[in-house]
Amino acid sequence: MEYKNKFIDNMREFENLKNLINTIFISNSSLPNQVFHKEFTNYLFKEFDFIMTDEFWSGIRELANKTNDDFIIMAVLDPDPITYYFKEFGYFNWVKLEISITPDQYLDILNFSPEDSSADSIFVNSYTVVWASPSMKWGIWAEREKEVCVIAFSEKCIRTP
Repeated sequence: MEYKNKFIDNMREFENLKNLINTIFISNSSLPNQVFHKEFTNYLFKEFDFIMTDEFWSGIRELANKTNDDFIIMAVLDPDPITYYFKEFGYFNWVKLEISITPDQYLDILNFSPEDSSADSIFVNSYTVVWASPSMKWGIWAEREKEVCVIAFSEKCIRTP
């Protein structure tokens, strides 16, 4: 499977996804400060390394099914998607993950790197990463330096059976 075509390379699509991301997260913040907008509560915590596992993918894929999301947005906020990643490689370190991909394909996407730059895969070069539900019912914020991943649910997700 060609993984490069899974990454966002269109500025308009990037801006649309960025707007969705900014509806869930306070993108210019970092832990221990609040990183979710106020309607996102009921937090779960995991270690950062958990996000890099097939078990993590299986769990959020199940969550996406429950919230009727066809895909999940995975976006690296640090390093900067525009001034570093897009400038250097011509595409963003953001991916629309279809929930039909397998755990092995998820790991392959994490490990995919630009040609001649294996150190720039998401697995290796990501310090702040978010996962967003297009339905805006949940979001996940992860920071490598703090070694933590925070999952939050919106109030509308909690009220939905």
